[in-house]
Amino acid sequence: IDSTRLNQQNGLILDRDTTENSLAQYREMDYNGTLDHYLDSITKDQGPVQTFLTKKGTKMSVAGDSYYDVLFNQISLFLLLFIPLFALLYATCFSRNKYGFVGHLIFNLHFNSIVIFLLCINQLMGLILLPDGLDTIWFYLIIILPQIYLIRAVMKFYERKWWVAIYKYFLLIFGYLVLSLIFGFFVLLSSMIMI
Repeated sequence: IDSTRLNQQNGLILDRDTTENSLAQYREMDYNGTLDHYLDSITKDQGPVQTFLTKKGTKMSVAGDSYYDVLFNQISLFLLLFIPLFALLYATCFSRNKYGFVGHLIFNLHFNSIVIFLLCINQLMGLILLPDGLDTIWFYLIIILPQIYLIRAVMKFYERKWWVAIYKYFLLIFGYLVLSLIFGFFVLLSSMIMI
């Protein structure tokens, strides 16, 4: 099917080399069932990965979803599914401790429940329209409070001095970052496949 003829049939005059089409035109093409043919025609000269990402990204935009929305909706799932991996991370950081894997698992259940609770409060605060100054302060509180709580909890639960707790905190944050990147990659793949 010729893409120019297909676009003219739909009342859309779209150049094959044009990379910017309005979202309304894409939605109209999706409604008419011609979006897949159009995307096939503009991506036929691209590599398989770029073709896949172009098609799925366009379909996410048409559906009104963004990667951030998909990722944010999966954060609590991430926290719950990765608790055993977090426990292994804590077991390596605190290997000379009296707690076994189950102790690290319970500590992570406790800490992640605090984080999920703060995320719920953040969602509730999002329903309340805050002035710009308070909105910014609230954002920084949601970011900083779990960090302070983690350091204090490590000091108390693992009976460490403050400077050891801060050192271990940086190791744990690096581990959280690595696990978050792995999770983000899987969310990206699943969001691309599901659409």
